[in-house]
Amino acid sequence: MNFLVFLFFLSVILVANGQKPNIVLFLTDDQDELLGGIVPMGKTQRLIANKGVIFSNSFVSTPLCCPSRSSILTGRYAHNHGTFNNSINGGCNSHEWQTVHEKNTFAVHLQKNGYRTFYAGKYLNKYGTGKNGSHIPPGWDWWFGLHGNSVYYNYTLSVNGTNHYFTDQYLTKVITKHWLTRMLPEVLPDDLISKLDQFQEMRWETLLSVDDLVESLIEELEKKLLLNNTYVIFTSDNGFHLGQFGLPWDKRQMYETDIRVPLIVRGPNIPEKKLMTSPVVNVDIAGTILDMAGVRYDLDSFDGLSFLPIANTTLPDSRHRSIVIEYRGESNSIDIDPQCEHLIGDYGIKGCHFEAACKCQDSHNNTYNCLRKISDPDNFIYCEFVDSEYFAEFYNLVEDPYQLNNLAHKIKETTSHERVHQLQEALTALSLCRGINCHKT
Repeated sequence: MNFLVFLFFLSVILVANGQKPNIVLFLTDDQDELLGGIVPMGKTQRLIANKGVIFSNSFVSTPLCCPSRSSILTGRYAHNHGTFNNSINGGCNSHEWQTVHEKNTFAVHLQKNGYRTFYAGKYLNKYGTGKNGSHIPPGWDWWFGLHGNSVYYNYTLSVNGTNHYFTDQYLTKVITKHWLTRMLPEVLPDDLISKLDQFQEMRWETLLSVDDLVESLIEELEKKLLLNNTYVIFTSDNGFHLGQFGLPWDKRQMYETDIRVPLIVRGPNIPEKKLMTSPVVNVDIAGTILDMAGVRYDLDSFDGLSFLPIANTTLPDSRHRSIVIEYRGESNSIDIDPQCEHLIGDYGIKGCHFEAACKCQDSHNNTYNCLRKISDPDNFIYCEFVDSEYFAEFYNLVEDPYQLNNLAHKIKETTSHERVHQLQEALTALSLCRGINCHKT
């Protein structure tokens, strides 16, 4: 029995061999859904999406690299695995992670059940040390680190081609959103908007190279007569914003731009060209992989729900779901561009770049818990911020898909206290949930 895992700088790939199903997971970094992140990947669409299931409501529970990858590996929400952001203080590769949660990833379960595992690329938010490196995380037979690319924004895999996809319809003057979005300037300058266009072109060019990687791996599986017994999952660890709500570029926000990600799956008994509207979240991936491998596990050990049962049927999907979106903001006064003189000495902000009009990527009070619910007839997000304003945001995505009208104050003023209490109670329950208690709608 062989089970091979490959993480490619923007992608994670899991590959397997043997009588049990092989499993391949591609995990890209910062690949959005709302700006058409999957559009340039024609080969991936042809080889995975057209051969399997497209999940149109796929989310990440924490829209940032390290916590999202931690949730994928453990099947746990951030409040249970303790990784809230990319810093060690925020739990990323912390002592608690290494001594507790790292020993309970899906890779460990697979190894115990006869699978061989291989992982290559960036682990959590750091690169590996090679096959014979001094530290190989538990659960991996091999770990190979890919080098030569930057930590966050990487376009080194680009190939020829340009795509003018970004338009000014996403640029919005923000007056009813939380503090970080209200940093001046409210409207981004023209030269920065032009830069964002260039960023989008480079992002799409990079994805063309990832598209080639997907094709080469699937062709190799087919050549070795393994493809028919292989599950292939393609998704991203978080979305991305480029100008929406007056924010230049990054993730870490609770808006659909940052929490929605592509998710497509093909494999044994999974019907072709099926569209699934059931909401799924990244904490579901660990249990799904174990389901695919035929590994029994305690449902209460995972906060997520396997999506294999709804993927491998031709029946319409009808799963309703409430999920929690949670993030704990970072601050780092060292990470402030010296040219942003008016921000020097502010210890509550992070990632403030002159080329981004000195609008910061994060702040200490960019800390929130959200209730994201998709069911008939509900489709909304309700968020509470941990800040001095006790700020709240509520968006009805049926009527307001671009999240332009924050109705939080309106529902408090015009609806009964019972409705507000229900939202707060449901959010509190999900923010503290564990195991099967997280599956309740």
